[in-house]
Amino acid sequence: MEKKTVLKKIAKKAAAILLVACFFVNIPFAALQFTDASGEVKMGQAKRGENGVKGNKPGDKSGREVLISDWSYSVFPRASEHWSYVIRAKDPDVGRRLAENMKKGCLNDHIGYDQNYPDRGTLYNEAKKVGWDLSKVEKNCETTCTCIIAVCLNAEGIKAPRYWMSGDVKDDLEATGKFYIFDSEKYTTSSSRLAVGDILVNPGKHTAVVVESPHPFTYPVKYTKTTGKTGTAQVAEKAEMTLNLNNGEDPVIVTADKELDLSEYEPEKNEFRFIGWERTGASSFSARYEGKSAAIVVNSDPVNISDQD
Repeated sequence: MEKKTVLKKIAKKAAAILLVACFFVNIPFAALQFTDASGEVKMGQAKRGENGVKGNKPGDKSGREVLISDWSYSVFPRASEHWSYVIRAKDPDVGRRLAENMKKGCLNDHIGYDQNYPDRGTLYNEAKKVGWDLSKVEKNCETTCTCIIAVCLNAEGIKAPRYWMSGDVKDDLEATGKFYIFDSEKYTTSSSRLAVGDILVNPGKHTAVVVESPHPFTYPVKYTKTTGKTGTAQVAEKAEMTLNLNNGEDPVIVTADKELDLSEYEPEKNEFRFIGWERTGASSFSARYEGKSAAIVVNSDPVNISDQD
């Protein structure tokens, strides 16, 4: 038997033993991660103190309590990084600033991790003194995965509490009307659609922020197919759509910007109603406006159009 084959069998057996052991031994979730991270998408997170999740000294003693790492998604159900939601600011500039501030926090060794009260709120206290800029925090303090995100949101004028919990993130941010909530597996189990500033959430378990990504910021636009089914098309930031309502004689240009408000076309529904769906060559489909059908062609790249019935 070749040496490589033997080594592969040994590696598989070792991995199986490790997996079984995690059911019976209290191994930190960070020790066992199954990911498909490409290395291109990075996330910032407050993860674990030098002594575990509680009873740690202020500041980043291990150098990895608050860190930037590859995006990851665990197929192990009990692990924390099993994402349930991706939450995206409707204003891409807010997302970019949120990510930049998270980066600053990850690089600041004055910020450590601890779930104890009131320790977990000490970063909030110190950050508030310096205008929420995490690079300016100079006193050793503590935070949690969600509390540090609360600081980044407060920096954008979006109120989040000192002792914010991961189980409250989705409902709290959805209530502001300033965020999109994605729960499709196309977003939660893969990094291929994630943009800078996206907040990753597993309620009751873990949260993180995408701080680096090569993927474009995209806006969800509702559509209705000829079958009557509804779904969402993702149109990239600054993408341009041409809507010809008068047989091409008077084209209307719609540019994706901010919330991609298309209410002027369907004021009572605040959405486009697409009556066709085809992906031959360039991404194209049709829309209905005041009883007329018209073609829409997405002119700029990159554009991410997803069929999500």
